[in-house]
Amino acid sequence: MATPDKPSQSSSNGSKNSSSDNTVAFIVIAAIVVLAVQYFLTGTNFALDIWEEFTAPELSKAEIAEFEETLDQIDQNAATYASGGFQTEEDVKNAIAAQKSYAKELEAQGIVSSYTADDNSVYFKFENGLSYLYII
Repeated sequence: MATPDKPSQSSSNGSKNSSSDNTVAFIVIAAIVVLAVQYFLTGTNFALDIWEEFTAPELSKAEIAEFEETLDQIDQNAATYASGGFQTEEDVKNAIAAQKSYAKELEAQGIVSSYTADDNSVYFKFENGLSYLYII
């Protein structure tokens, strides 16, 4: 009596699994390709803008010192409205108002080119190309 050869049985079962694995791999690769094409067709300009935003400019030692002094002052302004690491709602409003006022002062001095603020943060865009986001 002849018995089936075990390697041939396992190879026929393995080929069914291999075919299924190939289909899944093809679907995954196709999805990645479609997403990559969509990203590059629609998102390239956005990606370049973000890259330019986060690329640090070449700064002189004086510009770096001025930037660090400004950040120290922002921290000091914030510390004025912090008590033991906690802030009341009124403290938050006052801290944001103080940072907005400071940003306006820096803009008048030509240190900050622009700033935006909301109820919880102030975004400083410096003339030297650096940015800073103060979040309460």
